[in-house]
Amino acid sequence: MSLRDRVKAIFRKYGFTTIAILKAVSVIIGAIINSLKSGLSNVAKGNGLKTSGKKLVIFYQIWMVLLQVFYLKQRVKLFHFLVKIFGY
Repeated sequence: MSLRDRVKAIFRKYGFTTIAILKAVSVIIGAIINSLKSGLSNVAKGNGLKTSGKKLVIFYQIWMVLLQVFYLKQRVKLFHFLVKIFGY
């Protein structure tokens, strides 16, 4: 199962809660550590920079998606709060 699929599964199971965010972060950190371990062994073999670069791009994309989801959810909460206050 890819990292992206594991993160999606966490958010599907728990929703967008603090626990889900912490679990997703721990999965991502674990994947980064595993990637660095395998990347360092690949560097020793001579082909690690391409492999590590591809994996870092994937991690960057996942973080951007997580930030966008967080931002959009906060905007929705703000909208609902304003509607409640002003009574539209």
